[in-house]
Amino acid sequence: MYGTDHVSTNGNTRPSEQVYTKLVAEHYGLKHYNFSMSGSSNQNIFRQVFVAEKFAKENKLNPIFWIGWTKYTHLALASMNTVNKSKGWPYVNVHSEVAGYSNDLELTKWAKEVYKNLDKFSRFTLSVNSIVQANLFLQSKGITAINTFNSATWQTGCPRSTFYIQSTDKESQELMKDYLLRRKGPISAEHLKHKIQAGVSGESFKDFDPYARDLWEYMKSFGWFEWGKNDLGFQMWVRQKNLPLLPDHTAPVDNISFHHPGEKAHAEASKKIIKSKLLETLNETI
Repeated sequence: MYGTDHVSTNGNTRPSEQVYTKLVAEHYGLKHYNFSMSGSSNQNIFRQVFVAEKFAKENKLNPIFWIGWTKYTHLALASMNTVNKSKGWPYVNVHSEVAGYSNDLELTKWAKEVYKNLDKFSRFTLSVNSIVQANLFLQSKGITAINTFNSATWQTGCPRSTFYIQSTDKESQELMKDYLLRRKGPISAEHLKHKIQAGVSGESFKDFDPYARDLWEYMKSFGWFEWGKNDLGFQMWVRQKNLPLLPDHTAPVDNISFHHPGEKAHAEASKKIIKSKLLETLNETI
């Protein structure tokens, strides 16, 4: 959404003038405001949404929000312990600090410890919750929102395993347990002998257990623009179309990677959105 490394970013000091949302807005004669930030997380994106709503209200706008969600593995936390350490204090992009973004060894060590304790499933759940929060917030304000996946990494494959419900050693009345028991898959005999009620999960974080499955389906019940099947993200769509990706100049010279869609890729993306007639459909329903 930022258009990282586009020429018009002036060295990534401002959002690109060639991002697909701006091109779509120009096609329909709409004013475009870009609240995106480079190297973000879904927690930060919700914060941007919150601030953008205040901006819209202050300026008496009637907006459509286009929200491009990023990698679920990325994480942002608010931390009072990072004063004089994190460049974004008190909001810390943990994934950036693992790579030493702020050049503070103590902060890098802290970020690595965070990721040791918060695995991918934890970060997946936090990201889904952020998307739900953002959409419910905008819905409560009467604002139309279009969600999309910008990243390729919402492919949420994980090993099939056993998810835990509750020990049967102690009987207690719990409505949450009743919900899980109704929704669980086959019971694992291995865990039954330990007096634990359990079920077998799916092979994806989004159906790892009944709660995660229903939460994902609820998240996807809001308005979405899909780039393709199986929750294909914008970046992966660009790769499939063999459109230009720009090199990541922050990577070591001997290990340059290409993952930021270039200006041509954004132009083709805008054509896809316009061709879908999505905004015409929205206009009919608003």
